[in-house]
Amino acid sequence: PTQAIVPSPMAATTPSSYTMLREPDPRVEFYHTETPVPGTKTTFAVWAPKDSSGKLPVLLFQSGYGHSSDGHAPFLERIAAEGFLVIAPDRSDDQQCGALGILGFLNFVSCSAVTTDGSNLALALSYAKDDQNQWMERADLSKVAMAGFSMGAAEAIN
Repeated sequence: PTQAIVPSPMAATTPSSYTMLREPDPRVEFYHTETPVPGTKTTFAVWAPKDSSGKLPVLLFQSGYGHSSDGHAPFLERIAAEGFLVIAPDRSDDQQCGALGILGFLNFVSCSAVTTDGSNLALALSYAKDDQNQWMERADLSKVAMAGFSMGAAEAIN
């Protein structure tokens, strides 16, 4: 006998990503630069507390291989809500080659940008130092921390 395939009732109501399951924190403001740093494919996601007086400590955060700040948004937003200016470089060239990039990485031959020399976080620090950039006049550059996830943590160490 033939069985009918019936879609799950959850399929119509399940959001496609985690970020859709939650509302943004009303204490935090966010923007993402549109224009890459000249000569790169790097843009920046930035979070800051809405109500803050004085300068804010800065967190430079690098996502892992093949990922962007989108996957870390709830975490980074929470850090901003606690009083930090958070800057996360997004490297669109890390998403080249798809599965081939990951297979290459696992075999120590990658066709994707897996820079761990600190250069992307250095770009983020340069961005923070330019008070012409949105909210950077609020940055306390005497209080800068770096962090990352996976290969982003390796970059933070370097």
